[in-house]
Amino acid sequence: MWGGLSSFNQQLVESMEKHSHLDKRRRLDFLDFFEQVKAFVSGLCDNEFKVELAFAFKNGHIDFGSTYIKGDNFRIDLSLLDQFFGLENGEGCVIDIQCQTQFCNNKFVCEDKRSNGKGCTENDDCISNQCKTIPNGVSWSCSGVPLFNDWPCGMDVECASGYCSLEFRCRDKLNNGQLCVEHDDCVSGRCANTFRCTSRLSRNNGCSYHVDCQSLSCRSGGGNCWWPTWCCN
Repeated sequence: MWGGLSSFNQQLVESMEKHSHLDKRRRLDFLDFFEQVKAFVSGLCDNEFKVELAFAFKNGHIDFGSTYIKGDNFRIDLSLLDQFFGLENGEGCVIDIQCQTQFCNNKFVCEDKRSNGKGCTENDDCISNQCKTIPNGVSWSCSGVPLFNDWPCGMDVECASGYCSLEFRCRDKLNNGQLCVEHDDCVSGRCANTFRCTSRLSRNNGCSYHVDCQSLSCRSGGGNCWWPTWCCN
């Protein structure tokens, strides 16, 4: 049945041009249109699902009210069916082929295909057509490139900034005074005992850990301090 559409193609296209209620930006070559219908239905249904596609003509023109696709418990006339395809960015969708960009995201909205450094779930989400696990991480991105800020993440190595926040989003590292959990959260490289980012200490200042010091060396008798006082070298 699908292969027999070509003989109707020209008549159907001419008929569509005479129906002003169809949105011109969504008009498709009719053969391509029904090929998309086929892919649309195939993407939503299993092999147990029966679909009927019917054509009707009246006075030499297609009868839109009687040309339809029909399933077990629904029927969609052609004039409505046309609205499922050629969707612009920001419009709701179910599968990729409905969108002009050929990408329906996981929020069921049409958008542009994604560049490297943006998250993805499958290859055709990406301009590069490569959706890969980020090296040493668990999240996926286009071409496996570390993620830009605001993308969901699982660990620091997945972010271009080197910081995956407590919200599990890539963010810029934290400045002094901001709440932190570990040293790598901070621009300074030091998350103090107060759980706030703090500058590292210069030589002769008292310390508890190597990471407290600019030299990364905290020792008993360090710097000019008397043993057993712990200071930065």
